[in-house]
Amino acid sequence: MAYGSEILLTTSNVNVARFGKLFARTVDGAIFAQPLYLEGLTVGSTTVNVVYVATSHNNVYAFNADLPTASSPIWSTNLGAYVLDSGWTTGVGILSTPLIVRSLGTLYVIAATFENGSRVYRLHALDITTGAEKFGGPVVISGSVAGTSGDSMDGVITFDANYEVQRTGLALSANPANVAGGNNVVFAFSADRDNPPYHGWVFSYNANTLNQTGIFNDATNNPWEDGTGAGIWQSGRAPAVDSRGVVYLETGNGTFDGTMDFGESFLKLTQGAGGLTLADWFTPSAWESFNAVDYDLSSTGPILISGTDLVFGGSKAGIIYLLSTTNMGHLATGDTNVVQEFTATSGCVLPYMDQGCAQIMGQVFWPTASTPVLYVWGVHDILRAYQFSGGVFNTTPVGMGSSSAYYPGGALELSSYQGTPGTGILWAVTNDTPDDGLYFGPGAPPWVGTLHAYDAGNVAHELWNSDQNLTRDALGSPSIFGLPITVNGKVYVPTFSNQLVVYGLVNGSVLGDVNGDSTVNCEDLAIVKASYGKSAGEAGFDLRADVNNDGIVNFVDLATVSRQLPSGNACVNH
Repeated sequence: MAYGSEILLTTSNVNVARFGKLFARTVDGAIFAQPLYLEGLTVGSTTVNVVYVATSHNNVYAFNADLPTASSPIWSTNLGAYVLDSGWTTGVGILSTPLIVRSLGTLYVIAATFENGSRVYRLHALDITTGAEKFGGPVVISGSVAGTSGDSMDGVITFDANYEVQRTGLALSANPANVAGGNNVVFAFSADRDNPPYHGWVFSYNANTLNQTGIFNDATNNPWEDGTGAGIWQSGRAPAVDSRGVVYLETGNGTFDGTMDFGESFLKLTQGAGGLTLADWFTPSAWESFNAVDYDLSSTGPILISGTDLVFGGSKAGIIYLLSTTNMGHLATGDTNVVQEFTATSGCVLPYMDQGCAQIMGQVFWPTASTPVLYVWGVHDILRAYQFSGGVFNTTPVGMGSSSAYYPGGALELSSYQGTPGTGILWAVTNDTPDDGLYFGPGAPPWVGTLHAYDAGNVAHELWNSDQNLTRDALGSPSIFGLPITVNGKVYVPTFSNQLVVYGLVNGSVLGDVNGDSTVNCEDLAIVKASYGKSAGEAGFDLRADVNNDGIVNFVDLATVSRQLPSGNACVNH
């Protein structure tokens, strides 16, 4: 995820002297889902910034995002008894990142419950200010499709929640043409630890009514006796959706025939009156080799490149595939049908053995940099950055880190103020506990993790990490695949320690206090305005006004002070 409106945190102030842990919010279970943030939400008679947290024990919390002392949630709600499973030490409840649609005042979340000896998944629509159920929800997720796979009965394959995990985040498929009733909430399912029978199921539900509007199964002719194949998990990332409501996904291990079975493939789905329909696809020519050794294509999730007709995604084999959304290419010998294909990590041990590949589980793209950049940090590999120019990636890294990461590699997020120099920060969460040695999973818990901050313009430069002042900043047990979120000067990090850990500027310094009187007011704004546009060494340059210490007083400094002014303080005379 890339957040492009962060003006408070810069490469100048994220360091061990000025940045660290501020506080934590305690919750009832592990946090798989990425936290969600809403700015300026009116709750009762108060306007607050809110961070939402969902746990594996089926609780959803809305916390004050800013005040360290506000440890009690604004509201919390339990969505039912979570699934106790010996294979999941965390429990199986909410495992995916919810979706907020602010215009509808609604948070959509999927919870797994255990009822009468079986697993049940429900889609909930919660009021963002109270947590109350909306639109007649929740609704049980169910359905069937025609098919002849090994687990079909009388030509019908029925969704079986006992063998499925809802791991992908939820996405909004906005539909300008208002086809099939308007906007839809879209999500997918994968295997529960590869236990058969399972399929890659994709569902869509109307955002206003919670009526099911589409269902798709990506392996309906699987000849295997158990019908197993092609789960969609994407390390928790949501489907990619373009402005037309078209949905893009990556599938995992499973059979492939190009007509009914689409294991190890990129899929393009359209939403119409008839529901979700496969419109196009791409499958690597090496899909059988990947399939034989569990090298999922579905380990990252696709990313659309704005302003182009291109989409890309990574894989467990460490390969990045860049495709055209207008002609994804289907299957061709040697993958001559792709726009570009390159190994973005240290790659694989060939022939494929237990040593495996430097798998890509996390990737993030900085589209607004002067030259857009892709960042990957593979398993047992180092952080690498690749520039995107002329419609392709430069396959020589523009920057590399120096530290190797255990499974699942770096969980990456990027914050910046668009492409402004000095504002780009790459955040990464790593698991520092040795993994199982086969590159296919973490070692035995409890795990210990680290939050890192790198200069996005030069990833060889680590700005800060949570181990530099371990007493103050320790992260705890990292969320496997869980992503942090950065907004308004704070970094919110999910953990398996039953805490949301919050980092920001420390040591009592008041951000935006230019004149040093420990408050932010119109006098501070006046100092910045008086020096606006001036560079270091130039007449009229006031060092105090250079809030982010980049050598020039510009809109970033002005905006930083403006955003810290007390509510209602317009400074009309300044």
